[in-house]
Amino acid sequence: MKSKNKALFNRTNKKIGVWGLGVVGKAAVSFLHTQNIYITVCNDKNLTASEKNFLQKYNAFFCHQKNINYFFQENDFIVVSPGIDLTPYKKYQHKFLAELDLFQEFCTKPLIAITGSVGKTTIVTLLEEILKKYGHTVLVGGNIGISTLSLLSKQNNADYIILEVSSFQLEYCKQFAPDFAIITNLYPNHLDRHKTVEQYCTTKLNIIKYQNMHQKALLPLSIHEILPKNNKSNISFFSDQKPKQFLDRCSYFFTLNNLVIMRHYGSKNNIEESIIYLSFFPNITFTQNWLIITAILYLLGKKVKSENIQSQFTLPKHRLEKVTTIDGITFYNDSKATTPSSTLAAVNQLQGKPIHLFLGGLSKGIDRTDLITQLKNKVCFIYCFGKEAKELKKMCTQNNIPAQHYSNLDDAFQASLQKAHPGVQIVLSPSGSSFDLFKNYEERGNYFKKLILMLSGSNAKKA
Repeated sequence: MKSKNKALFNRTNKKIGVWGLGVVGKAAVSFLHTQNIYITVCNDKNLTASEKNFLQKYNAFFCHQKNINYFFQENDFIVVSPGIDLTPYKKYQHKFLAELDLFQEFCTKPLIAITGSVGKTTIVTLLEEILKKYGHTVLVGGNIGISTLSLLSKQNNADYIILEVSSFQLEYCKQFAPDFAIITNLYPNHLDRHKTVEQYCTTKLNIIKYQNMHQKALLPLSIHEILPKNNKSNISFFSDQKPKQFLDRCSYFFTLNNLVIMRHYGSKNNIEESIIYLSFFPNITFTQNWLIITAILYLLGKKVKSENIQSQFTLPKHRLEKVTTIDGITFYNDSKATTPSSTLAAVNQLQGKPIHLFLGGLSKGIDRTDLITQLKNKVCFIYCFGKEAKELKKMCTQNNIPAQHYSNLDDAFQASLQKAHPGVQIVLSPSGSSFDLFKNYEERGNYFKKLILMLSGSNAKKA
């Protein structure tokens, strides 16, 4: 399954710069040190005492970001943390060394990479747990706070390495080609960075751009029309309904009457196989996630066993996380919903009981008008909070959705306690990034849960 890439660079006497000293930057310094590389680190802040000790430990030098042009000129290659926008430095693009490219050059194990606009972490988490139930040793990293490069020293005993990869990580890849690439879905996202939907989708498709015919890809059928014509991957598609037409030499995974079916159209013969009923899976996530998991296992050559899928699973926090029920009101923390599509998916999942929804955060260049329109008749009340609260409330009013705006989450939460009644679901699913009020979506979600848990034993009024 493993294919070896050509060497990215001749490491003899090479100088490599590392821009950023976060999780990725530190892992890059640590790894490059093992390759006897001359390392210079660039950062926008002066070093703390612990950072100075870190650089000293790995014989790395420091260059302040105010001298960024010198930093680019003096190094042969630059490893950049994914969060840094390199658009102003395109003239140095030939020096950019993507973390994923560097990782794969030294990766010796079967590599599964998962990307998408929504649901990446859930798929990664479920796949990791299920493969372990099959008896495999699995390493997980990437866009979940664990640098890919930090996995290299642990890979000897691993059967699989699973990476969650973001558009930022894929943006400057020049040869990254996982053995198995999965795209969960593609919706507009990060348009503040990628500028257009087309550019965003093209960047996401870098996950299959350099694959060969022996490497697999599992993609949503909805994106088949935007795939590159010269793509060489061994592609399979998934869909939550039976496709209207099938392409030759492709496999399709779809659901029909709650049954997952695989259909393959070959050059000589066609194959159809019924795999498993979705009702066998625990009701802890969206059914499409189980469809994707089923397809992945099938393509890995694993028989889907009921004993491996009916166990207890630990889903990542802040993803439609049921916090508690107090006085008949159920609270859900879906702070990870930073896009309109993820919020709409959460609302659709919770249909059947009245929903009071918290919308907020920053739009990241995405127009949320369409989301508000689709929420009509699906939610009872919307609490708009944060920097864009007034704009969101205006959209709600235009669509005749009861709503109010609040400057912060505290005020919105207190208002929800006055309006909600037993049987209502109060849902934090903001559809925007957290940076107007919080450091990240985790902090936002944890703060929301703190407000909820403070209700226990309090005299807060819940009408």
